Amino acid sequence: MPWNSPQNRPDWDHWCRKDRWTIEEAVALSLGLSPHFATASKLERHASTSPSAREFIVRRDIALTAKRVHLIKDPLAPIDFVSWAEAKQFGLPEEMKTKLAEYGDRMRDWKAEYEWVDEENRLLRAKLETATEHPAGVLPPTNVSGASPADNEKPLGARERETLLKLLITMAVKKYRYDPNGTPGPAPRRIAEDMAELGFDVSDDTVRNHLKKARELLPGISRKN
Repeated sequence: MPWNSPQNRPDWDHWCRKDRWTIEEAVALSLGLSPHFATASKLERHASTSPSAREFIVRRDIALTAKRVHLIKDPLAPIDFVSWAEAKQFGLPEEMKTKLAEYGDRMRDWKAEYEWVDEENRLLRAKLETATEHPAGVLPPTNVSGASPADNEKPLGARERETLLKLLITMAVKKYRYDPNGTPGPAPRRIAEDMAELGFDVSDDTVRNHLKKARELLPGISRKN
């Protein structure tokens, strides 16, 4: 197959201006191939003879698995694919990264996003502490005045506690690249470190245990310890 012919190379100006890529488009681009040329139906026929075709099939399979466990979306923003692909140590064309930077894909307000994560951490920590210390149906002790020490907050019920765990796993997967169907990786440590910056003394193991409970709420993942 004429892999290196000009018509099989991507028009980087066109593709890097797009706000979303499908997984198949992104995988083709990650190999420096035009998505119009490199499609699964076409390359599967050549996987036994072409290294490029085999690599396309492998990357596409890994990406589709990541989609199934909610690590990436389909379609997804180009920068989200690049971040995920680099974490998987996939080689990416320099021209792809250069053009994405040129068209402003890296000009997100990361500081604002980080501050949002910090605030989510603070709120989740407060809620999870309440859920842990005061199980459903057990009222917290009252002080001398008769008011509860948590400003008369009601104890969390099972549904609210489940919602908080869903918030936790969503934040961990989307913001900390936590893999709910694999090894925990650095996510528990990073979450604990960010919480420490906010003044919360939470160990990696505590975060890891809450994530273990929370991942059971995700659909379509194996229930491995």
